[in-house]
Amino acid sequence: MDSVLRPEPIIRALQGAFCRDASPQELLVLAAGRIHGTGAPYGNVRVYLLRDEPIALAASAGDARDTGTVADLTVPIRRHDEILGGIDVRSDGSAPFGTGDEEALREIADALAVLV
Repeated sequence: MDSVLRPEPIIRALQGAFCRDASPQELLVLAAGRIHGTGAPYGNVRVYLLRDEPIALAASAGDARDTGTVADLTVPIRRHDEILGGIDVRSDGSAPFGTGDEEALREIADALAVLV
C-alpha cells in the first residue's frame, strides 16, 4: 500500500510560511498539523527537537492521550550528520502505514531540517 501522505503540498506550505517569516516553532506546528490533517493513519503526530536539554516535544497534533497505539513510525530531522530532532507518528489502525509513509515523512523532515 502506498502512502496517503503527499509531502509536496506540506513542503510548499512550509516554504511559503518560511518566506513570510514564520518562526521555527510556527513551522513545526504547521508541519504537525498538516501531517495529522491527512487523516488515518496519522492519528497522533509529534515533532521533537534536540535543544540544550535532552529531546523536547516542540509541536503536536492529534489525540494527546495516545491510547490504543498499534504502530509507531519515527523519522529523524537531520542536517548533514547532525540530528536536529524527529517526527513521530502513531496510529491505532490495524494496518496503519503503507510502504511510502516513511519516505513521505522523510521528505518533510528533510525540508524542516533546512527551514528551522
